[in-house]
Amino acid sequence: MISAGKESRIFNFFSINLETIRKKNSFISNFSNLIRNLGRKGLLIFHFRMDHHENIKLTSYFVEKCETNGKSSNMEEIINNFFHCNLIKRQEIKIKVIFNLIWRLGITSHYFFFIDFEVLFHNKKLSCSLNLLEMNELFERNLLNSQIEYVKLSKNLYFVDQSYLFLILQDLDSNYIYEIIEKYYPKYFIYILILNYLGYEKLLEIESIKLIENIKIINPVKIQKFSYEIFKKNS
Repeated sequence: MISAGKESRIFNFFSINLETIRKKNSFISNFSNLIRNLGRKGLLIFHFRMDHHENIKLTSYFVEKCETNGKSSNMEEIINNFFHCNLIKRQEIKIKVIFNLIWRLGITSHYFFFIDFEVLFHNKKLSCSLNLLEMNELFERNLLNSQIEYVKLSKNLYFVDQSYLFLILQDLDSNYIYEIIEKYYPKYFIYILILNYLGYEKLLEIESIKLIENIKIINPVKIQKFSYEIFKKNS
């Protein structure tokens, strides 16, 4: 807890084990989107330093701004479960170490070589940062957080709020999409998300699908901005 006058703030500090990250080129966006979708607040911090041999090293940690209702107590478990590894670990921080943040110094003595993790900072613009399994987990979590009922019909298809179908594909499969349309259209409004950006672009070129009323094709790059409240319009 940090106090200033009558105001006080509670923070949790978590070290990040960069060696456990499987998809390094999408980690920052995945982590940031997860925190945002959980409704939490905090800072994802990377600290760089150069040793006497001119090797660039880095360490990373997450500082969570806690709420007074105890909502943040399970942060470590949620994040580690989502990434399927022991990614973060809560750290007890001494008072003198907190001042390291002001001077942009690290809060741990454990560093990684930057050359092994520079892919973390590559900007992956032309694809969704999540694979099918991760997208499904995120989609279901957001529905639950928004108190929206759904039924998972398959690994690719969700029936949401008794009015919508949400189809998620890693790559374009036009035959499967036509099967879904033939079976469920026009009874239900259909959302289609192709995680591979090139597949998304190819789908936009299929006018027999793109021009159908009540079928929405979602840009995978913008999926983190998708509003789940749209499912409540007919509730």
